[in-house]
Amino acid sequence: MEKTVHIAIVPGPWYSHLVSILQFSKLLVQLHPDFHITCFIPTLGSPSTASNSFLQTLPSNINYTFLPPVYPKDLPQESTLESKIQLTVTLSLPFLHQALNSLTLRTPPCGTGG
Repeated sequence: MEKTVHIAIVPGPWYSHLVSILQFSKLLVQLHPDFHITCFIPTLGSPSTASNSFLQTLPSNINYTFLPPVYPKDLPQESTLESKIQLTVTLSLPFLHQALNSLTLRTPPCGTGG
């Protein structure tokens, strides 16, 4: 029996990053049906309707988890778009670490990307 390959991915906190990494993931699991992917999603504010709709199209061997959101009011008002992206990722890191630890207790991933 072949071992399932489990991969953890983390997109950037914007819709376009999410769609790009998950389109790649869909292609990967089509080519390798024994692969299983878990996507940990950092967000700035609540997830968008578009994100939620897109996530409903994923095959069963791609799971996702939203990390606790970073709220725009918690960031410096003068932050540039690039700063908001960086701060969202940075503030999500402790939650990502916890999520990865939890995942590896259940199913050790063979690699990470994003």
